[in-house]
Amino acid sequence: MPRRDYDSDLDDEPPRRRRRARRKPDNRLVVILLCLGFGLLFAAMAAVGLYVLLRDKPTASTVAASDLERLAGSWECTFRDPAGQVTIRKVKMIAGTTETATWYRADGTVFRINRVEFALDVRGRDKVFRYFNGWVIDGPGAGQPFPSGEYVYSLEGDTWTEYDPGGVIVWTRKR
Repeated sequence: MPRRDYDSDLDDEPPRRRRRARRKPDNRLVVILLCLGFGLLFAAMAAVGLYVLLRDKPTASTVAASDLERLAGSWECTFRDPAGQVTIRKVKMIAGTTETATWYRADGTVFRINRVEFALDVRGRDKVFRYFNGWVIDGPGAGQPFPSGEYVYSLEGDTWTEYDPGGVIVWTRKR
């Protein structure tokens, strides 16, 4: 057997073994679990936030039903010329889903009466008053169909505001 340098009897130290190179600990599993945990936490927080935002948001049908009850009754609007003189006074009577509008001249005589059916809708953030199946009951054009249309509206207390393509019309509840 060949002689090796570390087999010498003259050495005081016992032979040394070669050390293995230190391996870095495998942290991949820990990193994956942490990422998965944070992902689940984020998804849960997003779901709770979405629930909080949407839980009290009224649906289109609840808004329409609520506004339909609040619109019931008589509403009045006075139209004036630039000098401030009354030109037309209009009174709307809402009963169910029917609107009857009576137009009065400045002297108080009836100019026209028309009746329409209507529906309340919600489109995005806008509340929409859509009218159809209208007829002129009295005055010019009596017996003729009244044109259909729609406008965005807001309803706050005793004030009903129409944002019509022709301009803004503000109605007040008639007591």
